Amino acid sequence: MLPDSEEKESTTCQERLGVVALFKASDVEVYSYALARIESYQPLLIEKYGTYIVAAFGRYSSAIQDENNFSQSKQTLSCMFDLFNEIKSRSSILSPFCCLVNVTTILCQESQFFLDKKQLTALIETSHDMPYNTFIVSESLRALHLQQFHFTALNDSVKPDWWQLDVMNSLPSGPYFIGRDVELEQVKRQIAESTLTNKSKVIGIWGEQGIGKTCFLHQLSETIQQDGLITGWIDIEKNESNVIRELKQGSADIVFIDNVHLLSEQGMQILHEAVVEIADRVLTVIVTATVADKARVQRHIQVDASLILPALTASECRLLVSQYSGSHLPEEMAEKIVSKCQGNPLYLSLLLSSHDLATVPDTLQLLFEEQLAVLSQEDRNVLKILAIANKPLRLEDIRALLSEKIDISTLYQTHLVIPYGVDQLTVAHDLIADALSQSLASSEKLYLHRQLAEYFEKTNIPNNLTELQWLADQFLAAGLDFKAAYYLGRCGNLQLAEGQYSDAEEAIKAAEKLLGNLRLKGFDTGTVSQAQCVDLELDLMFYLANIYKVRYGWFSPSLIELYNRIIEKCDISQSEHRKINALFGVWTVALTRLDIDKAIYYADKALELAELLDDDAGRVLSLAALANTSFWAGDAQRTYEYSSRALECCDDELRESSLELAGHDPRMLAWCFKLLSASQLGLENCESMMLDMVDESRKGGHVFSIAIALQGAAWYYWHEQNPEKSLQYARELVDISREYGFPFYIGMGSIIEGWAAYQLDPSPRHIETLVTGYQRWLSSSGFCLTQSMYSLLLSQVLVDDSQYDLAVKVIEQSVRDASETGAQCYVPDMLFLMGKIKNNDEYISQALAHEACTPLLKRQIEMYEH
Repeated sequence: MLPDSEEKESTTCQERLGVVALFKASDVEVYSYALARIESYQPLLIEKYGTYIVAAFGRYSSAIQDENNFSQSKQTLSCMFDLFNEIKSRSSILSPFCCLVNVTTILCQESQFFLDKKQLTALIETSHDMPYNTFIVSESLRALHLQQFHFTALNDSVKPDWWQLDVMNSLPSGPYFIGRDVELEQVKRQIAESTLTNKSKVIGIWGEQGIGKTCFLHQLSETIQQDGLITGWIDIEKNESNVIRELKQGSADIVFIDNVHLLSEQGMQILHEAVVEIADRVLTVIVTATVADKARVQRHIQVDASLILPALTASECRLLVSQYSGSHLPEEMAEKIVSKCQGNPLYLSLLLSSHDLATVPDTLQLLFEEQLAVLSQEDRNVLKILAIANKPLRLEDIRALLSEKIDISTLYQTHLVIPYGVDQLTVAHDLIADALSQSLASSEKLYLHRQLAEYFEKTNIPNNLTELQWLADQFLAAGLDFKAAYYLGRCGNLQLAEGQYSDAEEAIKAAEKLLGNLRLKGFDTGTVSQAQCVDLELDLMFYLANIYKVRYGWFSPSLIELYNRIIEKCDISQSEHRKINALFGVWTVALTRLDIDKAIYYADKALELAELLDDDAGRVLSLAALANTSFWAGDAQRTYEYSSRALECCDDELRESSLELAGHDPRMLAWCFKLLSASQLGLENCESMMLDMVDESRKGGHVFSIAIALQGAAWYYWHEQNPEKSLQYARELVDISREYGFPFYIGMGSIIEGWAAYQLDPSPRHIETLVTGYQRWLSSSGFCLTQSMYSLLLSQVLVDDSQYDLAVKVIEQSVRDASETGAQCYVPDMLFLMGKIKNNDEYISQALAHEACTPLLKRQIEMYEH
């Protein structure tokens, strides 16, 4: 039983494509004769307008042409051309006539068919410009019948998209033939076996419509004629009334009978009897039919060997495209056609003739309509669900969606659907799904998209990117923007966690745009409140902020603007927990600007709020921020304390949720600064701590977390003056940061790499690496935070390179800047280096007396003095 909305939909106008023929006859007798003959073909509708007769058909029409009831159907274009020739023999110069045949939309309401008046008027007006006593065909139909008929272009001044049909081709000329070498050899072996044994054989060639059965026979015919064999050709599609007589009286060694599936049951039995009768003088009979009709054909005709023609490969399709179009087709369009046709050469050729690949061309729509028209309502409902889903579905889900027991055995036999995996079903060809979807009324499509989205949201909790993206697409197609935005946001967040930053940003921005559209609608749908939208928008903004930090760095203008918007939204929504994250974001901006006092203020405010709310995630963020700030301020002891507390607050549950929400392991930043401060404080087991950090980051597999850990490792070994190991980690950091687009870490890796590489190989190019790394990836992006570290690294290398004056200038400038900003971290180290350059103990005394002087530096000074 169909859902209520589906039942209501059935009373509205449905659309399908059909073949519409317009006959114009001024002679009364010719008009009456034409009308009677058109009615005999059982049209979907027939209408009379003065001297015009307009009739609509499917692609095939009933075409009983002899007393044997030999054929069950014939192509409408062939039927109309036959009728045209009959009328032509009855007309005179005083009674001119013409016939116009086109593909157009037919409307249907409660089993009654009718034509849109505008389309009908346009067709009649078109006929006014056509020459008399001609059979005129539209471009769409010509493309579909190039093998069966010969067409002549009309004069451009008449109608450029219409063609005159002159004669029926005696043999199929066939399109370009590509591939099929294996299949040709298989059939030739069967024929050779018949020749050797002198025993007649029937071979069945099966394939979906358009797969190239006729073209295959044509190529086979040319091949075996070269071996001296005589071939005969019978095409049921043309429905000659003398088929049986030709078959019995012919003298061919090999007989091709094309399109056997068009025969009626009685026609197949008659054909079988004729095939048996000629078995003593014909070596091989080769019949073709669609895969869907294979079983029906074999019930009547004894087939000794079978061959199913497969789809062409992608490379064969590309070759076919180039054969049809030469080098004129853009590569991107060619690839779209190859993808859409799925190896079907007829579909490929019809797509090539289309000007819009976003929709299914009329020619293809007409092909599919004929297959869909014979389906039961139950089967059609199954196909609708599969087409709108655009993915394989389990049978139990299809039954639940349709609220009824379904038997898919007859639908399987049509080959419009195919099994997929275990107990799943999918549409056999994407173009069939597109055509069916295109034929549905917009209200029905909206209903089906919503039905699918809501059903799978409840019954199949999405947990991977593919499922989330599919659900977002379904809600979007259903017109439910809020739900679509929600699932797009989840897609973006999952992509962020997997390191797919560009895709993540695209998904988040698409979700924001949907929410913007929803705000414009005024939230008057009754299902989504403004508060819900603000809540979701905050989620999306935080996701986007995490992406910006990774992709563009913490000093990005886009990030600053975004955090201002987040704070504003937090105030509106009174979301205290989220305000912690917002304060953390503002802290990053203050720190990268080297506003140490303001950075400490925002980190303290965030920690105060986290303590008030008993929010462990907020504590970790705030403590890591304080550790980071304290490090650059030159307070190693506080850095160690804050980072240790942050790590104590971070359990497995918090780590997993942070990976999902923020896209990185929350421990890594605190771990990195605990390591660096422990090194400065001269604590034991620092190297073991470093190795544990790197191992944990690799286990997690999240690239941004790995980058933080690699930075910490390279940095630590610089502290320890171990250039070999420092270089190893620095280069890995640069490589991974380049691959995934982390500009800050490219810069950090480059400046450490330049220092370490120079220690091992004192070459000017390594100084260039250091300088370029800072200028290109750090200072140009606003990362003034790292200036003191860069200045110390550069000064050390310049001293080693005997560029003492330049080293002094770098140190003096950096010390002056630090006095203004409060970033005192490496000031004592630079004073110590200045003392060594100038051989002046006063600078060394200043270094020892500086509040930021660490036990590590004191040990180095002690070693220098002794």
